[in-house]
Formats: sequence, C-alpha cells, structure tokens
Amino acid sequence: MLQISKGTKEDKNGFEVFFYLKNVNPENKAAQDVYVNATISVGLPESHYNSYVGSVYSRGELKASHGFRWTHFASLDEIKQRLVGDTLTISVRVGRDLCAKSNRPVDPIKTKILNLEKYTDSKMFHDVLIHINNDRNNRKKGDNPPKINYCGEEDDHDFLYYNASGNRTFYSHKVILCGASGWFKKMLEPKNGATQKVELTLNNVDPEVFETLLCCVYSSELLVDDFVGAIDLLIPAKEFGFKTLCSQIMRFFRQDINHQNIWLVWSMANRTACTQTETACRKYLEENPVLSMKNACWLAVKSSLAINFMSMETFTKPVDESIFFEAAVAWRTQNMEWTLNGGGPIHEENAVAIERGFSEMIRCVRFPQMDPHYLTNVVEKEVVFKNMKGSKDLILEAYRFHAGASEPSSFRCYPRYSPSESIASKALVKKTS
Repeated sequence: MLQISKGTKEDKNGFEVFFYLKNVNPENKAAQDVYVNATISVGLPESHYNSYVGSVYSRGELKASHGFRWTHFASLDEIKQRLVGDTLTISVRVGRDLCAKSNRPVDPIKTKILNLEKYTDSKMFHDVLIHINNDRNNRKKGDNPPKINYCGEEDDHDFLYYNASGNRTFYSHKVILCGASGWFKKMLEPKNGATQKVELTLNNVDPEVFETLLCCVYSSELLVDDFVGAIDLLIPAKEFGFKTLCSQIMRFFRQDINHQNIWLVWSMANRTACTQTETACRKYLEENPVLSMKNACWLAVKSSLAINFMSMETFTKPVDESIFFEAAVAWRTQNMEWTLNGGGPIHEENAVAIERGFSEMIRCVRFPQMDPHYLTNVVEKEVVFKNMKGSKDLILEAYRFHAGASEPSSFRCYPRYSPSESIASKALVKKTS
C-alpha cells in the first residue's frame, strides 16, 4: 500500500510517503533487503529543463519486522511556484534488493524518451530538404509562403551549406516533422500517394534559431539557456505548429516570472493563447502591481493587455490608485512619441488607436479612491486627461463620493483589495471635511 500526504512534523510543506509491504518473511531479510526508489517530476516527461525529472530522492531499506516506513523525499517549497496547471508526478518502485551484498546501486526507473538527436540535420534516411532564406533586404509584410518541389527518388541531394545572406539548407525527415507539427504534416502530405523526397523553402527565418528548433524536436529536450533564447525559439515554434515545444517554452517562462519580464511573458502567453501562463501572469500581477508598472517594459505592452491589467478587481495588498493613473499617462506619452518618431515597438497603427487605448485605461482607474488633494493638484492639471472625452464626469464622480453627496455609483468607488469581503463593505469610508 502507498499513501502520500502533505506535511511532516519537521516540515509543513514536506511530502510523507507511507509504504506497507505484505507477506514479508523476517527470516529472509538478512539475505535480501527491501528497497524503495522514489522519483519526482514536474510537467511532461520530455520537459528536461527542471531538476525533478528522473531524480531519485530517497532509498530506504524497510524493516521486515513491521513492514513499513515513512520516507520524506521532497519539499513543496523546493518546487517553483506558479507552475499553474502543470502535473506533479511521483513514481515509486518497491522491491527486493538482490544487489545489497555487492553494494551495487540500483538504477531508478526512468522515463524512456525516443532521442533522435543524432539524426538532426543528417543525410541518413533524410527525405526533406529545408532551405532557409533569411534575406532581410527582400522581406515583405506577410511574405513567408513555403515553396515545395517534389523530386524523383533517383535525385541525389548532396547539397552544401551556404551562409551568404543568412541562407542555409537542412536535412530532415518527414515522419519526425509531421509527428511534431501539424503545419509540416499538412505541407508534406504526399500527393496522390507518392513518397518522393521534398524540398521546402522557408522565408524570413533565422537559420540559427531554426537549427535550435530542429535540435529540440529531434532530442525531445528544450535546449535554451536563457529567457531571450526561449522567446526567439517560441516565435517559429508557434508559426510552424510545434505545439509540444510551445508548451515546454511556456512552462519555462512560468518558472521565472518577475517584474522585469512579466509584460513580455504575458504578451507571449496571449499570443500563443496559453491560458495557464496567462493565469500565472495575473497571479503575479495581483501580488506585484506597483513593481510591474514601474518597469520600462510596461510602456511597450499592447493596449489590450494594459486595459486587461487596469481592469483587475483585486490585489493582495492595497494599491494607491494614483499609480495606475500615472502608469496610463506614461504609456500614452511614450507610445505617442514612438508613433510621431516612426520607430520603436509600436503596437497601434496610429495615434487615434493609442488615444482610444488610453481612454479605456483611464476609465478603469478608480478616481474616488484617490486623495482629493491629488485629484485637484495633479489629475485635473494633466493636459492629456483634460483633453479626454468624459474626463469631467470621472472627476465629478470622485468629488461627489468624497463629499458624501451620493451612494457609490460604479466599480470605481470600491478599492481593489480585500477580496474576501463583500462589495458593500469594501466601499471607501467617506471623508468628512
């Protein structure tokens, strides 16, 4: 029998594993020791970026006299937070240690993964040639149509690498590409039952990034060293339909969300429709809204995500609403500057779209929660706010609330914290003069 429970006397975040062995003969325990190997993994088996995959956390010799033992082999606090939705797998092997007298270690059970890394970009058994054309001088918007040439079996594909203008050729295999990518499966589907070798041309792809992508697919490992490398890999992985690789990259992001990368991670999660990572980002923002807004990447976040953030209902700690107002103004100022200068990471096509996004952000700001002196001396004097349609109504709502002239008229009259309380009890205590 195996029982797993959370918490020990020494560590409330620990795992306790209870093993009970039946029909253990005490007379044989001198000849054979009973052993336990426990392994733990987070995420899918092919996610080799975490240290838990295939790791052995304890090996205990169980006493045959009573047939059980508690084994504490891992702590929850060792596992990264915000692995939202990932699977925590515990694998236990119980048996008789026939190697005890020779002191030979018993190898743990490991998940066997088909590793085809040696066939990456190899001529052996190849039936696909992928030509990468990364000529940025000829790049056009939306220009990435694949060009396919079906060749006869008698053709000898003995191509040399050529790196001029960022071009390169890779040898590959249909069965591997099609097994990992729906996009390649569709593109390489045999015509009329033919099984010829195929040449495929991909435009505007970085050869080095594509090589890393192929290595990840063939080795079933996520081969990235840092955050930037993961982002570079995610874009072609999504474009070419490598869903499993995309999931691995997003889990890599979720392990290290911080105020410096939160907006980029959220943007990537939104772009790939990864709800698990979006949930992790929202959880981080609930705990660290001020630190996140003060990061420079906030200025480059697209308006839809900025509005999504501004409309969040609750945070784990009270937040001064003036921070949201100042962040919205800074976002609008920087994006308008990028638009007028014709450079920078522009997310909107024109100034009208930026003004529209700014207006929606401002309507999410809870002005009644601001100090009246701040409303008078800062908000009302901000030119971009005064020029916004409906700004007078927002200020009037705040002053009426502080004066006690009316009951709370909208969500803006309530603070963004104390989620356990009812909305009626969350209203700001009206100040008297």
